[in-house]
Amino acid sequence: IDGVVVFDTKPLPSQPITVHGPKFTAEVFRSLKRNMKFFAALVYLLSQATFSESYYQPNELKSKNGKLEVTLEVGMLKSLDGFPYGPGYRYAPAYNGETIGPTLRVKPGDTLIVHLINNLDPVSEQDHANYEYLLDPANKDDDIGVTILANRLTPIGNIGASIWGLNYINIHFHGLHIPPKVEAIETALNGGESKTLTWQFPHDQEPGLAWFHDHYHGTNAFSYLASLYGFIVVEGTDNDITKVRGIRDAEEVFLMVGEAMVNEDGTAPPTIWVFF
Repeated sequence: IDGVVVFDTKPLPSQPITVHGPKFTAEVFRSLKRNMKFFAALVYLLSQATFSESYYQPNELKSKNGKLEVTLEVGMLKSLDGFPYGPGYRYAPAYNGETIGPTLRVKPGDTLIVHLINNLDPVSEQDHANYEYLLDPANKDDDIGVTILANRLTPIGNIGASIWGLNYINIHFHGLHIPPKVEAIETALNGGESKTLTWQFPHDQEPGLAWFHDHYHGTNAFSYLASLYGFIVVEGTDNDITKVRGIRDAEEVFLMVGEAMVNEDGTAPPTIWVFF
């Protein structure tokens, strides 16, 4: 479960499917059954939505001369003011003062440079002590203690312990084969800290749609409620399917469905015990 459903109207190259008779058919039906509730919820959601000729699309940043350099600043944002499906408004972290991060467009072989800046308040001393404990190699044998602390559990393993670390931030490019050492999602930025990630896409990188989001374990569900996510598009070659007549002139629309919850005081619920 990723917490966010991503759709793209642009067809992408796919691997051929080999059909193996009744067994394959049974697998298809099982898959449809598993996804039935999701599609029912999606149909209901779309039926309740209001559409107009002008709909919101995230800001788009496109690579130029083989490079895309972007800055993602995380700060508090007031949004959903007067939202009809809940009281109050949402006051939560966001990228660059928007309710969804920018859409990043790159091509195979491009270099991506991301300056990630955490403008949130620094965490408490206790939160920082917890963070340092999880990173300390000397505690690697404390399986129970590390599990309880990382998963915000009570001493007997139940959900609902104290919540800590909400202002720690990092970033993960979901759906792309970026080396773990580049993202280093086991670490995070405290409020007031920043770092730069640099990565060159392989020249044989498959085109497609992916997304990026905060991925500090134990707090990323809160980040999804705060909409700390965005699209990243790897474009194809000059000879891919997007150049086919009927497709090349079609309008491309991105739709990201995320849960937006607010408390009566306008804050986002700290539901951080849904892990991803």
